[in-house]
Amino acid sequence: FPPFSGEIIDSEIWGRGAWDNKGAAIMQIFTVIEIAKRYKDKSLKYNVSVLSVSCEETQCDGGIKYVLDNYLEILNPAVVIGEGPPALKGIIKNKPDLSLFGISVAQKRALWLRLKLELNTNGHSSVTPLTYANKEMVMALNKLFEKKTKLIFNDLNTGLLKQFGTLNKGFNGLFLKHPKLFKSLITPKLREDPLLLALFSNTITLTSLSDDNNRINAIPNTVTAVLDCRLLPGESTDKFLKTLQRSLNNKNITIEILNEMKDGPISSNTTNFYKHLESAILTNYKRSKTASVLLPNSNDISLFRQHGIPGYSSIPVQIDREYLECIHNLNERIPSEILDKGRDTYVNFIELCLDES
Repeated sequence: FPPFSGEIIDSEIWGRGAWDNKGAAIMQIFTVIEIAKRYKDKSLKYNVSVLSVSCEETQCDGGIKYVLDNYLEILNPAVVIGEGPPALKGIIKNKPDLSLFGISVAQKRALWLRLKLELNTNGHSSVTPLTYANKEMVMALNKLFEKKTKLIFNDLNTGLLKQFGTLNKGFNGLFLKHPKLFKSLITPKLREDPLLLALFSNTITLTSLSDDNNRINAIPNTVTAVLDCRLLPGESTDKFLKTLQRSLNNKNITIEILNEMKDGPISSNTTNFYKHLESAILTNYKRSKTASVLLPNSNDISLFRQHGIPGYSSIPVQIDREYLECIHNLNERIPSEILDKGRDTYVNFIELCLDES
């Protein structure tokens, strides 16, 4: 199907962004429409607004940065709800059918880097030099990625394990309730799952390797590599860069910061807003539990948190993993029935906020 067609086939909506992020946007827009209908003749305790902006991934001067620089005082937000994780099943081993809804209270921050290596050698590849730019860069990157990822246990991710521990029984529950005590037993399991590993480490992904050379028999003198790094809350950029330089172990490689997101505070999971969102989820999904979680990616919520505004990320729907594996792909799609349930949950949340005494 055309990528932006929105074709509905067998109760599934097809198209690029059906899940990320048009699906969530539709739920939130129709939530506001429903609230407007129910409260059209009433004075509300809060204004309810929807923001749809660009530049979430690149954090350019437009998008949410422009909104906050120019309209923060007018908006005067008490809380911000953004995109986040849906419910997942199979997380709790002894309750495989139980849905676990994550409510994000923090997120990793992006640190985008360009590595550059210049090495003047003979230009023709018929006689291979002992060392040359491409070879040196590949060898350095190989050293970096062969090194076992260091796991970092902090209050936020160990808190997540403890929440899992209260839901699991037996030895699994015991281990998870005391993650630092049983770190040696838990660590191998974390390394088996890329998502869990991302929540316990600063990740590095090679997204580009270029030498601007289009001749097969020429040896370029300059090569660059771009790394998408994601740092856990509280992690120092300077310390991370020093560790990276040591791992590359090549004095000819320079590191340039292309973009660095600020480290935002963690939103409390004891506010009334968090409790209302939790209550709305549990009301609409009977066989479910919630947990305060850390997002491995970044979104616009962090900029609100930097202004002291609590922000929570969650898309309150149940969706099979097969749909999540289609995100940003040719077969991205969502089941249409989840839109109504997501909207109803958001409506329930807003009404709990509006009905506060």
